Amino acid sequence: MHNIWRNIPYEFDDYIANPKENGYKSLHTAVIGPHGKVLEVQIRTKDQHEEAEYGVCSHWQYKDVKNESKSYEERIEWLRKILDWQDELEDVPELAKELLTNVNLDRIYMFTPDGHVVDMTPGATPVDFAYRVHTEVGHKCRGAKLNGRVVPLNTTLKSGDRVEIIVGDEAEPRREWLHEHLGYVTTTRAKAKIQTWFGRREKQKNIDAGKKILLDELSHLGIEQLDFSELVQRVQFDTSSDLFYAIALGEVDVVDAIEIAAEITELEEKDSQLNLGLNDQDSGPSEVLVSGLGDLDYVISGCCKPVPGDSIVGVIDDDNTVHVHLQDCLQALKADVYGRIMRLDWEAEVTSTFPVNIEVRAYDRAGLLYDITGIFMQETTNVLSIQMATDKRNNQVTLKMQIEVAKLTKLLHMLEMIEQLANVITARRSIS
Repeated sequence: MHNIWRNIPYEFDDYIANPKENGYKSLHTAVIGPHGKVLEVQIRTKDQHEEAEYGVCSHWQYKDVKNESKSYEERIEWLRKILDWQDELEDVPELAKELLTNVNLDRIYMFTPDGHVVDMTPGATPVDFAYRVHTEVGHKCRGAKLNGRVVPLNTTLKSGDRVEIIVGDEAEPRREWLHEHLGYVTTTRAKAKIQTWFGRREKQKNIDAGKKILLDELSHLGIEQLDFSELVQRVQFDTSSDLFYAIALGEVDVVDAIEIAAEITELEEKDSQLNLGLNDQDSGPSEVLVSGLGDLDYVISGCCKPVPGDSIVGVIDDDNTVHVHLQDCLQALKADVYGRIMRLDWEAEVTSTFPVNIEVRAYDRAGLLYDITGIFMQETTNVLSIQMATDKRNNQVTLKMQIEVAKLTKLLHMLEMIEQLANVITARRSIS
């Protein structure tokens, strides 16, 4: 193997000469394979493989003991997190929630530039990866490369990716990382570390920052006047300063506050664009998109992320939850050996969308419209109409578009992404 591909130093383990305590025997190495892809290679005899798959060293991982709610592997992961977090964090109110909800059947595995393997929960981003490597790496994170290409920090990672974090000189995370609808952070671990960093700042600075975050999001929706006293009462805070502080630290999702603000202004009655299904979102459970489940609950696997149209199978865990995988996913292929596979199909998805007018002001440049429509394509958003007005004296352009959106969070997310484009001044919902 090392003669064919360049091996990565310090990533060779000889578990045949030095077997693991549970009897596991194998040779492990990592190489730079075709197209610069990092590959981990495991080499063992047929007898060693059968022992690894069916013997004592694997029995604890796959045994089906219905009376035990958590496996041995999950308990070890809990202890590892507790010990790690106890040293690094001062206050982690969501620790219990993390331990109870984020332990699942799937893990994804990425590589550092040096070839070291890092495992994370499905849906993780480069920011999550940075904080997984080290707290200071997370605080100094300014950008990321995925398999050699620069990508946005809210890109979803997948197994096999080679992740390189671009760091700055100063340790200063960004507040927008705490905004759930922007998708920068998905792990409670990373969120807690960011909250701890901002929590050490002067309280008034956090209050001012939280107020600016809320006002900016209100401006995106064209809400210029709002009775903050009623908003504070609805979200159950004593003062507006307390609400602003909670938003700044990510303890309150700004989208939740925005949805209440939309109800307070009653603009959804005067202008149906602001409704976006807010009144219908909690009307009942969402329609099941996967058939063949019976009465079992399911989750979409984060390791292969199947979408409607893909050939899919289900893997049943010890809690009788079905994890939906691509039919050729490695996790599913492994599980098939142990009789945990279900054959599944997609059901037709019915999603209600609402027409929304948005206005984008920017300094004119080549490729501006291409970049904006590229965001809509990336977010699978239909554009109904586009109008453009140019102010050549100031070299500015105003784009008025009508798009179809299903949720308020998606609208805010796309407006934020558009505002991050070069030359864009503002992007907001247009009332007129």
